[in-house]
Amino acid sequence: MAGLIKFDEVRALEDAAFGQGATPTLLCRLLFPVWSVTVEAEIYDSEPYALIDRYLEAGIANGGLRTVAELAGFYGLDRVLVDRAIRFLRSIGHLEPESGDGSLTLTEVGRMSVRTGRRYTHALKDRRRLYFDGFTSRPLPSAYYEEPAVTFLDRAGIATAMTESLPFTPVTAFGGAWFPPSALESLDKMPAPERVQHNLPEQVLRPQLVDAETLFLPAYVVRAHWNDRAGCLAYTQAAAGDEADPDWSRICSSFPEIAVIMEVGLLDGSGNGDPNGREASARRWIQERYSGRVDVAQGNGGLLTATLPPGAFRTESGGLPLSKLGSFVMMGSWFFRVWCTDEALRRRVLLERAEGYFKVAREADAATRLLAKLGRQLGLEHVSLPELRAMADKAGKARLTRQLDLLLA
Repeated sequence: MAGLIKFDEVRALEDAAFGQGATPTLLCRLLFPVWSVTVEAEIYDSEPYALIDRYLEAGIANGGLRTVAELAGFYGLDRVLVDRAIRFLRSIGHLEPESGDGSLTLTEVGRMSVRTGRRYTHALKDRRRLYFDGFTSRPLPSAYYEEPAVTFLDRAGIATAMTESLPFTPVTAFGGAWFPPSALESLDKMPAPERVQHNLPEQVLRPQLVDAETLFLPAYVVRAHWNDRAGCLAYTQAAAGDEADPDWSRICSSFPEIAVIMEVGLLDGSGNGDPNGREASARRWIQERYSGRVDVAQGNGGLLTATLPPGAFRTESGGLPLSKLGSFVMMGSWFFRVWCTDEALRRRVLLERAEGYFKVAREADAATRLLAKLGRQLGLEHVSLPELRAMADKAGKARLTRQLDLLLA
């Protein structure tokens, strides 16, 4: 199903290996369960405070003032003026009597108004959709509400995704068959800034569950190893660029069931579980494009690497595209890396990729991070921006030279 994720699996592997400092060993295409929850709530319009109203409510909220007499005395105002303002604030639902002695207290709407510095009025009915992950029932942040960049699949979409040549496999929610109302209650009790980040602004009060259904979020999941640990990195439509999605990566590393699903996918025909079979398959893939010598070996961490001479890369008579040097070739759920020990060729590739990468880099810090990632990918970690600029100038790449001059200015 084309377009489920805006970048391909190879870019996810490149980020895992050269952006996250991991050794990737397996990649699966999964559909994560997401609770799509419809809620109904009261929502309040807001408007600027009248000056006296603002100070009266602040005095009640923060100054311990409770009566018309106390407010008038503290601010040095006429009691008739204060009484009139208090009556108005009661009429719009900001104040209510605390007891029979004339003491006043702020309502929920009044407290919200004091916190935000805006006077909330006119209660309306609001209906909105909220998303929670299907494993822990935690609310998903604002990035998942950015349509059409993020697309959730319904049952019909799942059926299509499973019939593609590179299918996505749906994962059953581990949190149960029913959405827990306590998850909505927890979101409602979050501080205002956190609520906003989860599509529930502070002025939306008392959300009530109306309906909940399960949708699915496409993801590439990379099993990876670091020096001191193992885990998973997830890549979804909601991530920034082609970087790992921190929310789903954390979930994947917390649930061993996901690792089991990935292993089953490797053995059931979507991948090749035999290391010797993988090596033979990698050789066949290369020999279809290059007939010379190739060394295929499994390195530390289990990553299969094919090392080729410079002449193996594309010429008029064929060969592998230079874009594969330092990168990966997908073979179902497994993959191998393409490498060449010739530093001159790798420097040439670095310049070509930098031309495209630095079109979007507007700051030296961002460019430095991009160059570091490219350097790790091509075994050229020592190359700095000034050295890259000198390389570009020597190679006659005027556009890249101008781009680097701007970044280094």
